[in-house]
Amino acid sequence: AYMTEKQHEGWGQFVFIGLSGVLAFMAFLPVAFRPIISGSGLDQAKAVLNGIDIPTCTAGDTMICKGLSVVMAVAAGFPAGLEGPLIHLGLCIGDNANRLVPRHDPSLNFFRSQRAKTDFASVGAAAGVAIAFRSPIGGVLFAMEEGSSFWSVGLTWRCFAAACTSVIALYIIIGYKTGFMQFNIRSMALFNGINEAMLNSGSSDNGYGEVPSFVLGEYLIFLLIGAVGGVLGAIFNELNRSLTIWRRKMNFSLRFKAFEVIFLAMSMAALCWYLPLIFSECKSLELVRTDVEYFRQHNCPEGQYNELASLLINPFGAVGVNLLFHESVDAFSIKACMIAGVVNFLVLLVVFGIFISAGIFIPLLYIGACFGRALAIYFHLNPTSYSVIGAAAMLGGVVRVLISITTIIVHTTYLSHFITPVMLVTIMARLFGNATFNRPGIYDIILSLKGIPFLEEEAPPSAKHETIRARDIMAPVKTLPSVIQVEELLNIIRDEERSDFIVVDTERDDRLLGIISRMNLLSILRHTKIFNESKSLCITNGGTSPVAENVLTHQEIINSFPLRNHVAITLEKVEHTLSSDDKNKYLHLTPYVQLAPHTFDGHGSAERAYEMFRTLGLRTLLVLDNMSRPIGAITRIELLLLEHISMSEEKFLKEQYHVGSYHVS
Repeated sequence: AYMTEKQHEGWGQFVFIGLSGVLAFMAFLPVAFRPIISGSGLDQAKAVLNGIDIPTCTAGDTMICKGLSVVMAVAAGFPAGLEGPLIHLGLCIGDNANRLVPRHDPSLNFFRSQRAKTDFASVGAAAGVAIAFRSPIGGVLFAMEEGSSFWSVGLTWRCFAAACTSVIALYIIIGYKTGFMQFNIRSMALFNGINEAMLNSGSSDNGYGEVPSFVLGEYLIFLLIGAVGGVLGAIFNELNRSLTIWRRKMNFSLRFKAFEVIFLAMSMAALCWYLPLIFSECKSLELVRTDVEYFRQHNCPEGQYNELASLLINPFGAVGVNLLFHESVDAFSIKACMIAGVVNFLVLLVVFGIFISAGIFIPLLYIGACFGRALAIYFHLNPTSYSVIGAAAMLGGVVRVLISITTIIVHTTYLSHFITPVMLVTIMARLFGNATFNRPGIYDIILSLKGIPFLEEEAPPSAKHETIRARDIMAPVKTLPSVIQVEELLNIIRDEERSDFIVVDTERDDRLLGIISRMNLLSILRHTKIFNESKSLCITNGGTSPVAENVLTHQEIINSFPLRNHVAITLEKVEHTLSSDDKNKYLHLTPYVQLAPHTFDGHGSAERAYEMFRTLGLRTLLVLDNMSRPIGAITRIELLLLEHISMSEEKFLKEQYHVGSYHVS
């Protein structure tokens, strides 16, 4: 779609701008069908890895729509990257992997458990990061650092094996297209030159002069760049947050959202076309090191290129970032770098949040590289070194991730000796970014605006107070007797929004028997053969055990679950299958409860309850008295209330966290 001839003449400009609008509308259509795919998807990946079940987030049609939208968004010329959506796609594949486990084999039931499902999601997310940046280690570290509340050695090697396999699969696909014997793999570095990024055959183009180096005194400059990157990132996050809140308050129609996407795409295309004409500066192609096909002639004479057009019209990832990292010092002027950086900063600020699927990693790297290269040229420093440092500062200032970003940048640039400067820059960017407006990274802001109950690793300060106990933060719960009338059970399920229900033994002073999930209850209610006419017929003589022939096996319950994970068994569907006579019958719940659930003493500290809930990936933590009787339960909502201890629960839920559409898992 990009032209290299005299682009300012004839109808070329109108074709360029119009085509951007058409492709933008095509990027909008999948989001209109499945709105949950809007944005990067990395925030949703964090939430799922944290143990939250977002309906339709990882469904098969969601995955297809996500891929279509991001491809069209990049083709339309938006400042968009494939990285965040690829992570989301990896998450979708991993989260649905347990569907491949045969249901008829009871020995494989572990792989259908909630813990196994979360582990599959972690593996998928790690593979998504690896394929996005060709960095298996970066994928593992990202899954470990950014989402998973539970980690183990076994999960580490599973993630690493999946990440390596995904990269090998990429090589096989490229080798199939180019010929396996002709396809030579020299490095995995995405930003080690354009030929390396595109996995082209031929000589490596990473020999751009000397390998960049730095002296000890430059650490002070790196720290300063990190601080500036943190402030710029905080400004970006605050402005984008305000814009997102304004968009939600306006509650635009779907038709207006489509107009917004098309208008912004055509405006971006117009800027990329006309700014190089306004700030025209032509340079000889003899100055460049890369193939001349990546330098746009635009309005310049033969044998010359327009430097601003080469920065604005080329794709960001494989071409744009590599040109900024590795081209000669004379290839781009300070003015061209600053204009390209500022324009993309402002456009990304507005575009990130519209109704398309688009990542933000590569655009941020590009913007930071523009500013870093301009700084290097002004002070006569190494442009490669400061382009990399500027990119790390900008990305770290916006997303506030430390270890995985450092690993990814060092791995993708093939500059292992830059690991300490990049780490220091990301630390400074995070410190100054958090301090500027006292807000977290962009993805945590999005989670908050969406009302997704994400739990941070460290308990909030209010939970650390010695006088705050588990009984002070728990929510009262309604318990179920071991034998209950079907109609009464249906009413309780309708009134209670919880995902788990507590079953007590009424014959033993309401002591805890166990818990049973909403899904299992609804599944059991579909089997009317286990209903009994009276309480006395539910159990054997004088005991609490159910009659043997009236008990479902665990495999029967599993087989009654929907084949598709995102298709839920609803209460309405169950009630529709029950007659009035069925509702008057009784059901024995004891055989179906989860025995020995995680419990906590009511006098225990709230901080310890928070740590136990998060690290074990729980949905519900039962609070017991000294007689083993349940007196309440702790869920994510109660733990989030610790951060708003001075607010009433009703006001907090109404004003901040509308979590009705999300389910903890």
